[in-house]
Amino acid sequence: MDMASMFVGSSAVSVGESHDKRQLQTHLSEFNRKRQNLKSNVKEVRERISRMQSLRDDVVGELNQEKASITVIQARINAQLSVLGEFKIATHNLLSLETEAMSTMDEFLWVLLGDSC
Repeated sequence: MDMASMFVGSSAVSVGESHDKRQLQTHLSEFNRKRQNLKSNVKEVRERISRMQSLRDDVVGELNQEKASITVIQARINAQLSVLGEFKIATHNLLSLETEAMSTMDEFLWVLLGDSC
């Protein structure tokens, strides 16, 4: 093998190694770009999750306030129903007294009229 053949052979190896290095560099750059995109996507997803958790907490807080309001309204309704029940009993008692008074008045009138006849 002469010197020219050896130079061409080593040059070919050198060119091949250079090509492999460029391919590796290209793959490494592509890998780093994808890795950076993934990091960015993960960060965005975490931010979304955080916002959703915050919104969920706000909704739960509002629901708890609504629940408390409903409890207050139920207590008011129960108090009003209690008053209505007492009013019903008082009305019934008043009607009973009125009936009794009318009966007593009728007896009194019969006694008065019966004595005068």
